[in-house]
Amino acid sequence: MAMDWVEKARCKEVGTETFYPEKSDHIGSRKARAICSRCEVKAECLEYGINEEHGIWGGLTSVERRHLRKQRKAIA
Repeated sequence: MAMDWVEKARCKEVGTETFYPEKSDHIGSRKARAICSRCEVKAECLEYGINEEHGIWGGLTSVERRHLRKQRKAIA
């Protein structure tokens, strides 16, 4: 997968630690999601990070991405 979308990502404006909040850090998670919600390459980021076990990718947590993977398998 080409990574040219990374240059347009809003997350480049903040440190990567923002996207790896502790599981109990709901405020940190909301901050990361707010950044993602305004990102023009959110879909590309989600596809890139769909199998990642940690962090916020494309605005989704690891649990949400796991559910999305299950949904996709059920449809396929």
